[in-house]
Parts: sequence; C-alpha cells; structure tokens
Amino acid sequence: MRAQGMEPELLIAFAQDKQFFTAPAREVLMAYENLLLETLRPHATGTLVELGCGLGDKLLRMAERLKPKTVFGGEFTRSGVECGRLLAKLFRINAQFEQFDYNNPATLEAVPEHAMVFTSHSIEQIPNLPERFIAGLIRRSPRVVLHFEPDYEGHDTNSLMGLMQRRYAELNDYNRNLWGLLKSFESKGLIRILEHSTDVFGINPFNSTSVFIWQPV
Repeated sequence: MRAQGMEPELLIAFAQDKQFFTAPAREVLMAYENLLLETLRPHATGTLVELGCGLGDKLLRMAERLKPKTVFGGEFTRSGVECGRLLAKLFRINAQFEQFDYNNPATLEAVPEHAMVFTSHSIEQIPNLPERFIAGLIRRSPRVVLHFEPDYEGHDTNSLMGLMQRRYAELNDYNRNLWGLLKSFESKGLIRILEHSTDVFGINPFNSTSVFIWQPV
C-alpha cells in the first residue's frame, strides 16, 4: 500500500519548526494530518469547507474526527470532484463536492456561509492569488479561514535554507503573494489576522507548511 506515491515505510526527510528529521513516510503523513486536525479543532463549527480539496481524502478524515453537520469540498478538476463524491460514499459521510476555481469567484457561490474554511497546499499552485478570491470568500461570511500553505514572503532571506525555499517556489512557479494579500486586506479593515506561523511542518522541507488564520471583520 502506497501513501501519496511513497512506500509507507520509506524513510524520508521532513522539517518541523525549522529542524530536520527522518521518519517513515507513513508517520510523516500522519503527523501532517494531526497538525491539520489540532489546528482546526479549536475553531470548529457546524460547517467544514476545504477549497482546493483534491481527492477530498483530507477533508473527509477531518470530518470523521470533527463531526460537522455540513461538509463541503471545492476542487478545480472534474476528476477530483468525482473522486470526492465516491470517497464520501465509502466513508459514509454526507458531503458535497463541487467544482471550484481560485481565479473564478463565481464558484464561491456554492460554498456554505458561516463555515470554517481551510486550504492545504492548494493556494501554492496559484502563483499570484487574486484579490477577488479573498473578497469573494469574505462575502460568504466564514467564521474563520485557515490556510496551511507555504509562505514565500515569510522565508528568512538571511539564511541559506530560506533562500533555497524561495528559489524552490520560484522554480515551481508556486504562490508568492498570500501573506502580502492578507496583510493588505487587514490594513483596509476587512479582515483580522489571528495567527501567522511560518515553516511549521514540511513533508518537503523546501516547501514547508505555514499556518495563516483569519476572519472577516
């Protein structure tokens, strides 16, 4: 059995709080899911939404543990939407999956209001996240929004590792404006940033996860 293309017992390098370790891939992936769960748990509401949810597997595992009444996954690919629906039946979880595009705010209209919304390494695929995404999400009146995404702007430019992380994002054309965009919306009095923690955990140390938590004002 493979996990995200890796043998479960394969020893891999990972980063945690800017320190480097090795562990079996299975344990590293479980640690990442535990980070999601324990960060989401204090903010949990009756509605759980993941945008850019891929196959929907992480969303459904979070739903199993957090027990929300409403579960919604938004995904860009049609195949991902179909996989999410199939997995929901397999998990026996009542969940809705619909197509979603960060560059098309009209696709946010299907997102339930007053939800806890999260993203996990999906904004990273959008080199320049448009303002209209944040504006459109605000109009859905989320209780709280949590991003588990790399933080290009937060990488330490005075360290070799920070410079390598920035270069990794540039070479892969990953997102480079999430933090600046959130600060811009906060400066306009439209959102309040509750947490910003850089390089918390890295399944890939060059593309480590940072945590951004905010809510509309």
